[in-house]
Amino acid sequence: MIPPNCISAVADIFPPERRGKAIGWLVSATGISAALGIAIVAFLLSVGGWRLPLHAIGAVTLVV
Repeated sequence: MIPPNCISAVADIFPPERRGKAIGWLVSATGISAALGIAIVAFLLSVGGWRLPLHAIGAVTLVV
């Protein structure tokens, strides 16, 4: 349910002439974050075991 809600929020916030670019940034950021996230989790697994990625995600969530 998150991707459709994000796109509808972009459609509500941006004027019609800027919506395409904003949705493009949103979709691009989603793909880049998925690719980088897998690499980062794999690195954290190799450094500290299966618990380190969970602690890292928890820490980032607390900051956000």
